[in-house]
Amino acid sequence: MKVIKSYLFARNYPVWSDLLVVCSVFGSAFFLLLGRIGLIEPDEGRYAEIPREMLERCDFITPTLNYVAYFEKPPLHYWLTALSLKLIGMNEFAARLPGALAGLMTVLLVYGTVRAIWGRSEAINSAIVLGASTGFVVQSRINLTDMTLTFCLTAALCSFMIASYKHQRKKMYYYLFYLFCGLAVLTKGLIGVLFPACIILLYLMFNRSWHLLREMNLPGGILLLVVVTSPWFILVSQQNPDFAKFFFVHEHFERFLTTAHGRYQPLWFFVPIFLLTMLPWSFYAFRALWHGLQTRFQGETDPRFFLFIWVTFIFVFFSAVSG
Repeated sequence: MKVIKSYLFARNYPVWSDLLVVCSVFGSAFFLLLGRIGLIEPDEGRYAEIPREMLERCDFITPTLNYVAYFEKPPLHYWLTALSLKLIGMNEFAARLPGALAGLMTVLLVYGTVRAIWGRSEAINSAIVLGASTGFVVQSRINLTDMTLTFCLTAALCSFMIASYKHQRKKMYYYLFYLFCGLAVLTKGLIGVLFPACIILLYLMFNRSWHLLREMNLPGGILLLVVVTSPWFILVSQQNPDFAKFFFVHEHFERFLTTAHGRYQPLWFFVPIFLLTMLPWSFYAFRALWHGLQTRFQGETDPRFFLFIWVTFIFVFFSAVSG
């Protein structure tokens, strides 16, 4: 126990040793016996069959399920799963590998971001809290689009944080922000850019930090976002004239603004889900959110307030939509 404590709170260990420990511990949690049980129906089966059919048909533009066009999600997660199936084989491990890799990379990303802004001890603790959360471990071990989206959104918002609070290579980190927003759009649609945009705008509004908009090079960033996302949307629309109406209207506006999908839940629905998925850190999470809110009133900008807005916005958004 003393050895563990001395490692966690020491400040003189190099980055590579921490990365080795994080990869070893959480690599075991995410990858060990990953393919032991069969795919869970219907979702895991669906997200394995679509990339399998892509490989069989040699068509990576139009996703199909049971050979019928399937436009509920963009293709990035399908592409990653198809690559895994091609390289490893048609088995459960290969189908789940992209999600496990996304989970591990998200933990590493959080470690790197926190270390850059706050320091080593905070980075190690953050990696442990995220990587050992019940919901995060479960999501990393199943074949869904959620963990791929989580990685892309985390990478985008962490890039913004580093660019905002560090004075080196700002332009590079802002362009990484736009790049990962584009990849998030290719994973799950418009929320890939809607969520980061709303979170950042709320942060700028409350902190009165509108000068950051000038630093972000919006014209160049939007151009990069279009370059990343538009090729697939153009190609799939050319092959399928009804795609745009189904994807943008039915899967976005009707899903979030109407009850057309029949997924009504009470406003408090995500509270117990949050408590369960954050175990064993559930009540510490509320304390962390409270500290993040308090920093808003301490007279100076603090990255913890940005984290507070990040978590709160997504939670409130899905609670409002579900109701």
